Amino acid sequence: MKRFLACVMLMLLCACSPLAPAPTALPAVETPQASPTGTPTQPAPTATPQPSPSPLPPTPTPIPPVPAFEHIAIIVLENKDFDTIAGSPSMPFFNQLADGNTLLTQYYTPAHPSLPNYLALIGGDTFGVTRNCEDCFQQAPNLADLIEQSGRTWKTYQESMPEACYRGSSGAYVQKHNPFVYFDSIRLNPQRCQRSVVPLQALEADLAAGDLPNFIFITPDLCHSGHDCPREDVDDWLSQWVPRLQDGMGAQSLLVITFDEATGDDASGCCGMPEPAGGRVATLLVSPLVKQSFEDPTPYSHYSLLKTIAAAWNLPELGRATAPETALIQAPFQPPLRVSAFLIGAGDIGVCGSPGDEYTARLLDRLPGDIFTAGDNSNEAGLPEQYTECYETAWGRHKARIHPSPGNHDYQTDNGAGYHAYFGAAAGTPGQGWYSYDLGPWHIIALNGNCAQVGGCGADSAQMAWLLADLSASSAQCTLAYW
Repeated sequence: MKRFLACVMLMLLCACSPLAPAPTALPAVETPQASPTGTPTQPAPTATPQPSPSPLPPTPTPIPPVPAFEHIAIIVLENKDFDTIAGSPSMPFFNQLADGNTLLTQYYTPAHPSLPNYLALIGGDTFGVTRNCEDCFQQAPNLADLIEQSGRTWKTYQESMPEACYRGSSGAYVQKHNPFVYFDSIRLNPQRCQRSVVPLQALEADLAAGDLPNFIFITPDLCHSGHDCPREDVDDWLSQWVPRLQDGMGAQSLLVITFDEATGDDASGCCGMPEPAGGRVATLLVSPLVKQSFEDPTPYSHYSLLKTIAAAWNLPELGRATAPETALIQAPFQPPLRVSAFLIGAGDIGVCGSPGDEYTARLLDRLPGDIFTAGDNSNEAGLPEQYTECYETAWGRHKARIHPSPGNHDYQTDNGAGYHAYFGAAAGTPGQGWYSYDLGPWHIIALNGNCAQVGGCGADSAQMAWLLADLSASSAQCTLAYW
């Protein structure tokens, strides 16, 4: 059994009452102030009543321009014009993906031949490279550097590469399709290169272990990329790998399928790129978070893709990604919802000696809003030291915005005494552990599922009586409960 639930984000909307008025501000209550010792209290002078100012509207939660994906994967195929891919009967799987996701119809590549385009994808520039050289190394920052600096992980999976961090070309593997080895910061760091520049078969193991990096860059070999083999072979290869990637990455992910360049006959470009450029190619965005059956006609380039990754993960922009002519890929993502508040959380959280609670705490570092816990905050025995020495070191840094609920592990010791001592008033009254609060237009109820220890959960229980009274007193249009 996995100890950690997937992090859930509930965007609490006023969708069930789109025209609901803003909550009325309560009148201010003046609290009497204690007099200093020995000083008699004097009656305050009567003030002339003044009209109350209108309450200021709440500040809306900023909507990021691009979702903060957990995983981003890029598959780069070879040398095909847009019109030979989009709608082609030779590419049924690719076009099936397009029907259910987003196709960028005006996506252009920077140059011919291959290598400058691969460098542009992770370095933000072609660096003046005009040929498929194997010794034109670059001492320049790159996307992998920025990803690691943000605390995320990355790997490039290169099909038919003989071994990790291989130099040169061999058989169906060519170095010109592996931009990572061209950057000194990667190639000259053997440990880093061996860890992250690996053959495609390493993806099998990472998928099986559920250990995918945050950023994935996949280059098929000369056949499966379409460089040397028919489109049918490319499509069949995609049909084998894409579903597995989707399952492994999960819902908060983005898969990009693009081409390094068009055929040599197409030198068109866009977005301020020098001409002749690399031509127009078909580019797919595959994600539960993109519009379905959507074709985006905005002019984009490889630099736009780099700019969009930077926006998703709050990274610095590289090279030509900073140019004003380089458009951010934004239209394909679902229109911003009218978010009133964010409520995020998980259960089965803290285990001493396990890294899972720290991993999920890092997710919370990057996410706004209030936090709920769905039980088993201490997923051991609920001892006081397990909260202070283990939970506190990870999720504890977010304690001020946590609304907890207890699980059976929290109640294994002294009926939750350690749980209540750690969370204090935020956990409700000791011996009860249920409470409610308002978040935006929502009424939120935290219940205690440890029925035997709190007098039952039936119709005649104290918790049920409280719940009925709480619901009756609430005027919220939307209500959510968790336990």
